[in-house]
Amino acid sequence: LLGRYRHQSYPLPPEFGQPSNSETLGETLDRTSPQDLQKECTNEPKYVDLNVFLELHKGIMENLGQRQYVRDIGVLESAFHRPQWMFYYSEAQSIPSLFRMAAGLGESVIKNHAFLDGNKRAGHLAISMFLAINDYDLVADDASTEKITIGVATGDVNIDILESWITSNVKKRE
Repeated sequence: LLGRYRHQSYPLPPEFGQPSNSETLGETLDRTSPQDLQKECTNEPKYVDLNVFLELHKGIMENLGQRQYVRDIGVLESAFHRPQWMFYYSEAQSIPSLFRMAAGLGESVIKNHAFLDGNKRAGHLAISMFLAINDYDLVADDASTEKITIGVATGDVNIDILESWITSNVKKRE
């Protein structure tokens, strides 16, 4: 199953057990103020490899005593292509921020229900991985994370709110 789906692959940061990629995203993403963090990303970001995500998600589910049941790999694959689609085909005629792309990925994973169980957890993992491979850490507490992912699942939180939450809860890696 995993070998059939080929995606652009990028090494994960060392805490994911793989060597770090020494490439940087350039000056645009080296800014540290919240206003600068929200500005457009002019260099293409790194994207999460679906196969790596599925392996990590499987491990998380097993640690929780649950099994990973993929209900629809097609909608999951679609969710993982959303950040690329947003980067290349943005309706705003400008490149979306890195955090908007993370929000789009998370929203799609949560709302597409690719898994029988654990879609909110999977959405949070996807957001965290996307940010991590692009040199950011999601630093939100558990209560805030639970509230925002439930809000996305129920439709009370849209991509704009999720993007704002991500922007307020990230830390640039040094």
